[in-house]
Amino acid sequence: MMANNRHEKLDSHIAWLQKIAKENPQIGKEVKKIIDGIEALKPFGNLTTERQRQESIVQQQLTSIARIVGENQTIARIMEDIMLPIW
Repeated sequence: MMANNRHEKLDSHIAWLQKIAKENPQIGKEVKKIIDGIEALKPFGNLTTERQRQESIVQQQLTSIARIVGENQTIARIMEDIMLPIW
């Protein structure tokens, strides 16, 4: 049940990021990398080395676009949700 909730949250964030990319074409490529990174996180279980590495990459990429889009709370929420455990 938790995994489905996590996937729903990640899908919601992906939709928001796609909207941001359309509104800010200059960061479109960076947003695409973030979306790909989030998609790559979906199948990972808890606390694997690969999951932690991927989370770190996505967080760095999110930080880089946060300055441009000015949506710090939304970006922070995405960062929290990608680290949700799967039970």
